[in-house]
Amino acid sequence: MSTLLVIESSMAGLVIGRGGATIKNIQQNSGAMVKLSNGDTEDTRNVKIIGSAQAQRLASGMIEKIAGKLLHSETIS
Repeated sequence: MSTLLVIESSMAGLVIGRGGATIKNIQQNSGAMVKLSNGDTEDTRNVKIIGSAQAQRLASGMIEKIAGKLLHSETIS
């Protein structure tokens, strides 16, 4: 199971961080794998979180704190 978040494209750089430092930190501290991809529109980015339910919740919370408002969030199988 995984979680799909949709964030504004302008926030993607903050989630990734300089040299990938922020996303690496999220992955290390949560235990989840986090992948960013293009969203359905040029204004959005998809963030896929893979890991245990607890790891997904931790990573999702960290990303929401960094990116601000999530445009969409859902659990997918």
